[in-house]
Amino acid sequence: MRNTSQYVCYVVNKNGIKNNLFSTLKTHIMYTNDQIYFCLNALSNISGEYNQNPDVVQLTQTAVNTVLQDKTGVIQGLIGNWVPVWGPVVNVFNGDAANTMFVAQNTTTKEYVVSIAGTNPSSFFDWLLEDALVGKKVYWNLLDHSCGCVSAGTDFGLTALKLMKYNGQSVFNYLQSVNAKNITVTGHSLGGALSPVMALFLSNNLKGANVSCRPTAGATPGDSDFATYWNGSVVGKNANTVRVWNAIDVVPNAYEWDTMQNIPDLYLPNITCPTSTASGIVTESNKLQPLDYTQLLKTTTTTFDLDVYNQGNPADPFMDQALYQHVAAYAVHFNIPAFQNQVQNLLSLSAPYFSAGTTVKQATATEALA
Repeated sequence: MRNTSQYVCYVVNKNGIKNNLFSTLKTHIMYTNDQIYFCLNALSNISGEYNQNPDVVQLTQTAVNTVLQDKTGVIQGLIGNWVPVWGPVVNVFNGDAANTMFVAQNTTTKEYVVSIAGTNPSSFFDWLLEDALVGKKVYWNLLDHSCGCVSAGTDFGLTALKLMKYNGQSVFNYLQSVNAKNITVTGHSLGGALSPVMALFLSNNLKGANVSCRPTAGATPGDSDFATYWNGSVVGKNANTVRVWNAIDVVPNAYEWDTMQNIPDLYLPNITCPTSTASGIVTESNKLQPLDYTQLLKTTTTTFDLDVYNQGNPADPFMDQALYQHVAAYAVHFNIPAFQNQVQNLLSLSAPYFSAGTTVKQATATEALA
């Protein structure tokens, strides 16, 4: 999948005449595969920049196209040449982007990446405790209960993604129509929980396709039986499949009982979780314990643990820290400032994309409308 941009190196002599330093073209790769996947992953969340804008769908489509088809060539120099081929499609609820998904193809390798957006950063904590529909489970395969169960929220989210249409085609229909052979599904936050199940759905139904998954910051999609089934699937065993999570990010610590119990203590001794928040988390985790939610790829995951971020003197230190660790910390981990800065430049954002600046801006804007 590695993406390359070619360059010719010249030496200029004292008479100003250029001569090729090398007789053949050399290749230069700016970003690694891990960074490239995460850039495409993060880009689907651009819809969050346009929440409460009546043109959120069109603005999201324009933004993704503007970035991937960067006329300056900076983005292509970082991640290679990717063309949007399906979407972005945006489901809008109460003026906010509830679900966003697009497919991009690499013009050199012909690989397809399906990118699924996460939860609106300003409201992810409410979603985590109240709106994620994890109190009920649904069998993954009604004819084979040994495959385990996913949460009702996971099932609902996957259904919403499967029903999305672009130019009259669902994402499955599109990938089937182009006979896609190499597909990577990626997503962050809610997308980090939905991308594994979308990848499994595509793998089970697209004959001959090599499907892998690159989820980040996702909560548990299902129970222990489902985790066992998913880990042993073609997707779970794919060498290109990697789950990445921040150990002090609230979201991937849910909804497995023992890790969820630890959420109130994630930022100690620097930051104390408010008593009411801690009580709500512990109560919810105890309520969910019988449902046996279990993370995917627990033994082969990529985990990182950054320092607690110093944000000055915020009004709600725990929530602000949780927001930072759930969004901006991943960009720090993947080390993509050049991509973030160029997206900011191309789209005239107030701060580098997927950074503490844009995250806080989104949260503040949404709170002002509440």
